[in-house]
Amino acid sequence: MTLLPVTESELPRPTWSAKRVAQVMDCDLSRVYKLLHAGKLAGKKDGRSVRIFVDSVVAYQNSNLIGGPAVTAEKNQRRATGAATRQAIERLRELGCL
Repeated sequence: MTLLPVTESELPRPTWSAKRVAQVMDCDLSRVYKLLHAGKLAGKKDGRSVRIFVDSVVAYQNSNLIGGPAVTAEKNQRRATGAATRQAIERLRELGCL
């Protein structure tokens, strides 16, 4: 018997139960099922239970991050622009233009 090499795409994707996903995401079990049915989490039926792919949970959590480096830099840039705008308006008032 000859064994053929297995590619990464042929390996089974790791899964969690809905209960485990609820624990990891710190939310209610019904929220997990709503996300699953809305297509925001990917999973498969295993008999009567549902198994949710771990990578879909990680992707969902990463897509809902708040205050990451890109967002923080954007907010800081907006603040600088806001301060510059206020200074310009104040200068125009001093000059009597406004």
